[in-house]
Amino acid sequence: MTDEQGPPEFGLTWPIKRSFVTYVLGMPDGRAGAVEGAFPLPDLSVVFEHDPSVDAAALGDGWAFRGDVRFAGHFGMLFVRIADPWLVRTDDGVLLTIADPDAQDDGPRVPLATVTVAQTGAGEWASTAVALTAQGSELFNSVYPVGDPLDPFTLRVPVGA
Repeated sequence: MTDEQGPPEFGLTWPIKRSFVTYVLGMPDGRAGAVEGAFPLPDLSVVFEHDPSVDAAALGDGWAFRGDVRFAGHFGMLFVRIADPWLVRTDDGVLLTIADPDAQDDGPRVPLATVTVAQTGAGEWASTAVALTAQGSELFNSVYPVGDPLDPFTLRVPVGA
């Protein structure tokens, strides 16, 4: 992964799925990159920058983050892109959505995982469960089944955001 500057003060810090990241980075042709608001950390986590510019109506009672992380390998047969994660409250709980990896800007969002979060401080939350949706499983070429856990994350946003 690459890093152009230090991580932001506010953001979503998430290893995504360390076993997957380790697998990709261990391949002879495995590559990972983080750009446009995503900042890699030495522990294989990524900080997705808080994005207050997203229309509040699109989020409801949630948070938007920006950044683009891509994984590739197996001579082009493996490609996974996770970009611009949002946490959106639904009637059933919290959903983590990402920009559609196959769509242009402003395309539909993909529900990647269902999430349970708990507030840990002023402007700070931590996930207690992150589980792949059907679309999330498809993003990983169904290697990980629906309901398979992704790694937990923490988030920090300005108080009142």
